[in-house]
Amino acid sequence: MGITKLVSLPDGLQHFTTLQQLIISECPSLMALPEWIGNLTSVQSLFIRNCPNLTSLPLEIHELKSLENMTIIDCPLLRQRCLRQTGEDWPNIDHVPHLIVDYWDQPEIISSGMHLSFNPNLS
Repeated sequence: MGITKLVSLPDGLQHFTTLQQLIISECPSLMALPEWIGNLTSVQSLFIRNCPNLTSLPLEIHELKSLENMTIIDCPLLRQRCLRQTGEDWPNIDHVPHLIVDYWDQPEIISSGMHLSFNPNLS
């Protein structure tokens, strides 16, 4: 079951400084990612799926210097904004080495909600 009523990420998440992986899935009411997402500098992987009302990525996403993998799937409002070279959000994500932005209508078995992964060796 997804977090259907989640309209923004919990503010407390900004203090998870060792967060390495963030998966946001099946959150149809999510409209924006917070500006403080740029503070999550340990994030290496960001996966966003089926957030149809997510309208744009914050400028601060460019601050995620450790980000190696970013996948945005089934977020139709983001698709055009993230197009290589021409999308409005492209300058903020062009530093990500492995970037997938797609939209599909195929049902897929992926767990939903919000998942966090930490490096236990970091304090």
